[in-house]
Amino acid sequence: MLCSPRGRLGGEAEKMRSAEDILIDDAGKVLPVAALALRFGRRKADDTLIEHAVCELGYIHAATRSDGMMVELRAAAFSLVTLIGALFAITDRKPSHILLTIFWEEGRRTSETFASLGAFAVRAEMLAQSASVIASSGFG
Repeated sequence: MLCSPRGRLGGEAEKMRSAEDILIDDAGKVLPVAALALRFGRRKADDTLIEHAVCELGYIHAATRSDGMMVELRAAAFSLVTLIGALFAITDRKPSHILLTIFWEEGRRTSETFASLGAFAVRAEMLAQSASVIASSGFG
């Protein structure tokens, strides 16, 4: 895996997963996490499969939580079309804040919190563009 040799959050992420967890594919289509399992011929989508979709396929993972929305993506791996789909999906859920987890090339990850969809959108657009934009912006 390019994202994280340690996995995402161990068993905790799987315990927290709900029917509200979604993936946004490279065409901007919103898919329930369970649909990912069907695409790969599996019974359920575990953390490894979700990480594969985010890190290798450029999908965005979003999950509604009681205290806001969690979003996971890989820097410079997803398209603007994927981001637009994610923004529509996040807007529909009206989160009070967004916790963004960014997977980086070197296997590390960082997290950032946003109080508005606009601030999240600006940051995510930068992350979609390229590694050079990220480096020059002072983020990461």
